[in-house]
Amino acid sequence: MKFNKIFIIIITLSISLYCQEQNISGDSSDADNSDKLPGSVCNADKSFCIKNIAVMEKTTTTFTTAWSLSAPGTAYVKYWTSSESDSKKSAIISSLNDKAKTVTVRNLKSSTQYSFRIVASNGFDEIETSAGRLTTDEASSGNGPVCGNGKCETGETPDNCLADCRGGEIPTGELYDDFNADFDNTKFYYDDSKGGTANVSGGTLVLQSDRNARLYSLKFKIPVIIEGKAALSDTDTSYIHLGVTRIPFSWIPYSTIVYPPYESDCPTYQFFFLTAYSISNLYLERSYYSDESNKTAEEVTTSFNETATFDFRFEISSTSQKIYYNDSLVHEYTSSLSEKYWWTFYMMINYPISNSELEWIRITSDEFGDLSGVY
Repeated sequence: MKFNKIFIIIITLSISLYCQEQNISGDSSDADNSDKLPGSVCNADKSFCIKNIAVMEKTTTTFTTAWSLSAPGTAYVKYWTSSESDSKKSAIISSLNDKAKTVTVRNLKSSTQYSFRIVASNGFDEIETSAGRLTTDEASSGNGPVCGNGKCETGETPDNCLADCRGGEIPTGELYDDFNADFDNTKFYYDDSKGGTANVSGGTLVLQSDRNARLYSLKFKIPVIIEGKAALSDTDTSYIHLGVTRIPFSWIPYSTIVYPPYESDCPTYQFFFLTAYSISNLYLERSYYSDESNKTAEEVTTSFNETATFDFRFEISSTSQKIYYNDSLVHEYTSSLSEKYWWTFYMMINYPISNSELEWIRITSDEFGDLSGVY
């Protein structure tokens, strides 16, 4: 009889522990679908962890989440709804220390529950938190805008409701490379006709030139999001471009220069970072046609340490163009750009000796085209 009591107790405890592990409970906090944070997680030897997870803010169409990494690495937010078979990804955020990082996920539906996880990598291990969840705020009653109803209403912009104000969904196609393998000539074209090299080593693409060197990606159409991590280093007689350009475009300084042609419905043709002649500034430039035969540029200057890597992000749509430097919005343009033209990501350096490094890049667009050498 005593044995039977012990056996029943063991069975009861086992069932209880299993139910706790699987969140099976009639009065569990999970049962009411209330907001829930993802749990912290570490790799096997506890040397790389995602911790201090929080939701800083949520609105009808966005939520902002924060976390910190215990060691250098990159991380992003993966999110989805119960009706979606595939998850979406936020921007990738790099971290060199345990300082908190934040990401704002945009273009969500109001009054909708989203599940989300933080995914991080240190180049060796990829770790992923348990799933958290939250419900976006309810849209105001009356005549307030409702994101997702197919109408670009007053108060909605491509930034807070791209689905309505562009007439479609957020771009879903993706080109991604973390350069942990050899140079991928299906994604990028390197023009070495004027000297120089493009080598992939240790998770970094190194573009080096003794005269001129140019790197191009697959062509794509806007809207597009281009993000990555780079390092640019010039000399007192050289300069470097990193950016996005409408095509065709080919530039060999003091030799052959092919600019994108004038188009009345797309006069702006380039957005790029520029560092030149050992001046410790990073220039952000927008190049455009002021009329059918004249080209001009608008420059924005920000402080820049040429010995350090930096995160960049271009968000280019038909009505809004945003450029970020180290997670901060550097400048926003409102050029009117037709979506019918092809663009490419490019890096360009000139002689005598310059170096550019690209640690990773992600290009998100609905439409990619062929890789056809110099555009």
